[in-house]
Amino acid sequence: MKALKLILYVLFISANTFAQEVEYFFEQLSNDYTNLSNPISINNGLVWDDPGYEVSIGFDFKLFNTLVSDLTFEEGLGADLFSTDMNHAIWPATADIADRAYIETITGDNLGATGSLSPISYLLEGDEGNRIFKLEWKNVGFYEDEEMNYFMNFQLWLYEGSDMIEVHFGASDVPNFFFSQEDNIIGFFNGDFWWETATGYILEGDGDSYNFNYYDFTQPTYPNAFSSVPEDGTVFRFYPEYAVGMDKIEWVIKTYPNPVNDFLHIDNLGQALTEYKIVALDGRILKAGTSAEQSIQIDLSHLKSGVYLITCDTNGKHIKKSFVKQ
Repeated sequence: MKALKLILYVLFISANTFAQEVEYFFEQLSNDYTNLSNPISINNGLVWDDPGYEVSIGFDFKLFNTLVSDLTFEEGLGADLFSTDMNHAIWPATADIADRAYIETITGDNLGATGSLSPISYLLEGDEGNRIFKLEWKNVGFYEDEEMNYFMNFQLWLYEGSDMIEVHFGASDVPNFFFSQEDNIIGFFNGDFWWETATGYILEGDGDSYNFNYYDFTQPTYPNAFSSVPEDGTVFRFYPEYAVGMDKIEWVIKTYPNPVNDFLHIDNLGQALTEYKIVALDGRILKAGTSAEQSIQIDLSHLKSGVYLITCDTNGKHIKKSFVKQ
């Protein structure tokens, strides 16, 4: 059990910061969600709440240009993962999740008993040099849901070579009123969590959309939590600047600047046929087009100041980003 506000408050109180040497970009995709096939169990059938496990990624993964090979489920923090030296963190979900078999009573609880209903497991897939580490939370419940009626499924993917991070969401049954109180965000950070210093990136909620921002945890700013569990098949992708242009992800779409004054640019690195739309937050399509050019320029000088969305469909992928028009 945990309170995200308390965790962030502890990080805010330090005066030291860590410079980010690598810029990260964000894309929202849609893809079919598939449970891992014959994964390696982490909880080994035992009931858990705020587990304290350690798992090897299987290759050197760079997070902010620092090699991380092992991740620790820090006890008390649910799905939040830290490097073994506590200098890096990845938060695929900050909701207060728990095994759906977990029962808390006046006389104790059943932690560590056999009969888990929410397995945590992983797989390492692909050939050396292009492997993907996949970590799965299956059929997880929530500590605050005493009847354990609600559930969600999600996975964390880490890519060898490109150092991309993805969070995949599967089927869920969680009312919006409940999930909006779970303080769920996604983030990854560089710092020293023993000495309470950190900087990094957070994906936070913005109504039915999401904002991806750089965060300095020494500043008393609290991110907006998700208002609902992302739809089944939603993929959030985060990739470092040096990954852009690599053959394995050559179709990546990069949009800039943000905020934008007159022209929004799309770098279509793979020169794939791309259908784009500029969408208002109320769903109205304000501009649309199709292009296979490597560099696409969209005139937005006529738009009023505010927040908008751009969607791109290319190579069977659906990408959605938000941006600010000045």
